[in-house]
Amino acid sequence: MKFKQFALVLFCLCFELNAKEARSVYQISPAIDGTVIAATSLISAIPYLCAPGLINRRCPCNPDEINSFDRPAVGNNSVFARRATDFMVTSAIIGPLIYEYFDVGWNSVLLEDTVVFAEVLAVNSALVTVVKFLVQRPVPLAYSGEWANDNEGYLSFYSGHTSTFVSALAGAAMTLNFRHDLGALPWIATGVLATAMGLGRVAGGTHFYTDVIVGGLVGASVGILVPWLHKKESTTTKFMLLPIGNEGVQLSLFRAL
Repeated sequence: MKFKQFALVLFCLCFELNAKEARSVYQISPAIDGTVIAATSLISAIPYLCAPGLINRRCPCNPDEINSFDRPAVGNNSVFARRATDFMVTSAIIGPLIYEYFDVGWNSVLLEDTVVFAEVLAVNSALVTVVKFLVQRPVPLAYSGEWANDNEGYLSFYSGHTSTFVSALAGAAMTLNFRHDLGALPWIATGVLATAMGLGRVAGGTHFYTDVIVGGLVGASVGILVPWLHKKESTTTKFMLLPIGNEGVQLSLFRAL
């Protein structure tokens, strides 16, 4: 009998079952999340609809007013860089949704992930739109005269492409780690791709260095914060050994948050 008890103790010490309660990692509220997405989308749309009456087209401008760190961006005009970063943003929005479909299937879990991802993009878009229209910083191409008569020529700070790209990747990285615990790998990929995006926007003449740096920081903050606020508490199932009387033991199942 003592040998059997010892064997049971050894088995329990070496074995632990962690049962995942489905693959759902987010808790959403249709009323709250729907309202946030709708409100932030509206905030993003209204300034652009009213752009002709809101934007002050003040260029041609003197490049000497630009700080020394950003000034080298004036004169950049890579069409390839602009098109490449457009493609990167589109891929960052569509790619995670396609991956989610193959990862979790067509079910309520996919809906939860999509709602959180949409909220990341909507909140980020509202923030960048408000700041752009308040600051109205001319883009490098406006200083060179090419975009001086275009509304987009006065929305340099901060970079919407960079913030959208980074928020999408950061949100996807949070979901991947919540579900699969991939550690630093998604964040390393996000950092490398975000750097490429920022440099591409500067090379295209659409942003200064400070625009893409701030855009990346804000995008990362939104991409981390929104999923974190929606994270569902995980449930763990464990076997534990409990004593019974003076010589017996009992194998018990416990579930804990």
